Parts: sequence; C-alpha cells; structure tokens
Amino acid sequence: MIKRKIATFLLCASLLGTNLSFSSTAFASSVNSNVTYTQNDTLTKADEANIKESINEVLSFKYEILKTGKSKNYSDIIKNPKLLELINAKSKLDVEWFKKFDGKTDEYISNVNIINSSKTAFKTYVINVNYNVEFKIKGTDVTSKSGEKYRFEVKCENGKWYITKMLNLNETNESKNNQLKQEVFLDIDNNFSDYEDKIDLELKNINDNYENMDENYNNFIQSTPNNNNSENRLVGRSYANFNYNAKAAVSYAQKYGKDPNPNYVYSRDSRGKGVDCTNFVSQCVLAGGIPASSYWYAYSNSWVRVIDFWSYMTSNGYGSTVEGVRGDGTQGARAGDVVQFANNLYWSHSVILSGTILGGQWVYCGHSDERLDYPLYIAYDDGGYKRLRTLKFWH
Repeated sequence: MIKRKIATFLLCASLLGTNLSFSSTAFASSVNSNVTYTQNDTLTKADEANIKESINEVLSFKYEILKTGKSKNYSDIIKNPKLLELINAKSKLDVEWFKKFDGKTDEYISNVNIINSSKTAFKTYVINVNYNVEFKIKGTDVTSKSGEKYRFEVKCENGKWYITKMLNLNETNESKNNQLKQEVFLDIDNNFSDYEDKIDLELKNINDNYENMDENYNNFIQSTPNNNNSENRLVGRSYANFNYNAKAAVSYAQKYGKDPNPNYVYSRDSRGKGVDCTNFVSQCVLAGGIPASSYWYAYSNSWVRVIDFWSYMTSNGYGSTVEGVRGDGTQGARAGDVVQFANNLYWSHSVILSGTILGGQWVYCGHSDERLDYPLYIAYDDGGYKRLRTLKFWH
C-alpha cells in the first residue's frame, strides 16, 4: 500500500512538472468521457481576433446592403440553420426597404469589442460584445453613429470559428419581443434562455414586415418635414406658456447621444439591462427649457417611461399631439421634437429628432442603442416597428 501511494505521488508530481509547457486549457478524462475545464481556460488573442472579425462581418450586414444594395451569404460563418434563415430574411427585407429611400453609403467603419466571455463546452464560448459603426449617407455631410450590444455563442471546428447563436441585447429588441418572458442581461452566465422561441418570433416579425412593407412605408413617410405646419401646431397652444429651445435640446442630444452623460444614471431594468431611451430624451428636453416639476424629474416614472412621458408632456400642454393623415406620424415635426415607436401592442421607444438629410429624411439621437444623427428610416425597419408618433413642442 505504501509503495502504491509513493508511485501515485511521483506520477502526480511528474504531471505537474510537465504541465508548465502546456496551454492554459487543461482537462481530465473519466469513464464517461466528460470534460472538466479550468477557470484559466481562456481564448487566445488570435482566437479573439478571428471571432471579432466574424462577428463584425455578420453585424455589418445591413451596412453592406446600404453600401452595395445587395445581400451576402453568411453560411461560411453561421452554423445554425435557423439563425442563418433569420439573417437571410432580414437582409431580404433591408434590400427592398432601403430602395424606397434611395439611401446609400460609400463606406462604413465598424468594430467589435468583447465585453466578457465564458467557456460553456469543448471549444464553445458565450461572448458579450459591443458593436460600433459610423457612416455617411451619400450626398450628406452628416456622420451617423451607432453603438449596440449583442450576445453570441461561437464554436471552433477544424480550426475555424463559427457563430452558432446570436442575441440582440438592445432595448428595441426587447420592446418588440415583449410576448416572451425576457431573460436578457449582461450576466454572461445567463446565456440564451428561450432562444429558439425568440428566433422564431423574430423571424415571424421580419416575414410579416416584408409582406406588409408597403403599408409600413405609407405609415412612415409622414416623417417628411413640413414647414407649413402652423395649423397642426395650434392644438393645445393655449396651455403652453413658454417657448421650447429646440437648438439647445438638439445640441445636448448630439453631445450625449453616442456617449452618455456621466452625471446621469443610465437607466436599467431589474435585470441590469439598458432601457435608457426615455431617460435620455427627458434630459434633452430639460436642456431645451421644459422645467422639472414634482411629477417630472430625474428618474421619475414620467421621466423614464415611454407612455408616462408622453402623457405628462401632452397633459401639461407642452406640445401638439395632432395625428398625421394616415394615423400617428411625424408630419409637421421639427428638429428637437420627440418621436415614439410602437410595435403591434404598445408604444415602446423614444428618440429625439436632430435634423434632416437628403432634402427631408429625418435623423435622430437616442439611447439603448446609443445613436447619433442616425437615419430614422433604418431604425424603424431595424426595430420591426409598425407605427410612430411625434410630440411636437412649441418652438
């Protein structure tokens, strides 16, 4: 027995000594061939670079369409058939939607930064990333910027990294998928709850939007600016006793649209997920001169909630709520006004108009995604929205 213990000790010591020449990936075999990984089992710099390149290529699909007018085949990067079907369906929708606005870009600049990662199986990782992109629509001097968050599952096969799952962690994605219980937040251990259901619902929404594209387009084109809007803006004017400083509101929006103001707490839900859209819009209109009150102040319900914000502003006479000829729209809006988006069920997202391009297309600033002078028509399509309305302030 003593000899056996000594032999075992010597064998362990030998293995520990030789382990210095191994990589940080360590594993132990058992009878059922399960694999156990150490906490130091991390991606190499080369692996990270390859993964980021693949993720960047997939997340840039709509900007490739904006540049080339054509969709790409991502089957050499995406291994999951249902995810590939979703990307192909969204690309098909974007190609036709972008044609309606004649918006193109000569080039875009994008990059991916890994927030954190966790190994979940052999050569399989879950990764949270930030995706940043900037571009100019042809014929304009306006630089549009966007910052977005995503979760991926990636797997290495035969020395090549493939994407097997993808989840949008942005506020707009949760808004349109509210039928499902959402478990999306940056805790890497949460991974992909209800993933197949989310993908199926997303695919259904995309296909529905493709089938109803003309109707959605007719709802959207009310966003064309109209300077002859005095009649529309007369409703409720007697209740307003101030002039809104739209220039100051837009200036604030453009300063903090892409990089949030550190003097404000970034709004998150109970799971830690960013839901900062109306918090940011409230900051902007406060900068535009709308006074805080005992009902509307930083982080109050009317400050951070989409519908409560609308109700407070309209009930206190700070702007017009006249609907467009085909329903809620942005006809007669001006820079500094607030636009809200809705899916089939309810109003779910707020942004602030910051200007126009190409003789009439709106750009906006907003949070969750962080966006600066971003084309409204791209966001409307990207979020899968059905309607929009505008709070037209008196200015």
